Amino acid sequence: MRLRSLAYVFELFAVLSLAHAERGEESRLISFRKAGAEGREWYHEWLENDFTD
Repeated sequence: MRLRSLAYVFELFAVLSLAHAERGEESRLISFRKAGAEGREWYHEWLENDFTD
């Protein structure tokens, strides 16, 4: 199953988009790039509404 994750990198001040696949207990990285406008918007909405420490 292919998954999409977003991460914020403080040193770059950028939201990054990762595509990865779970294989048992391991995760395989498929792609890693700077997130586009839609991905950044989704990430910031998640931080405001759903993120818990």
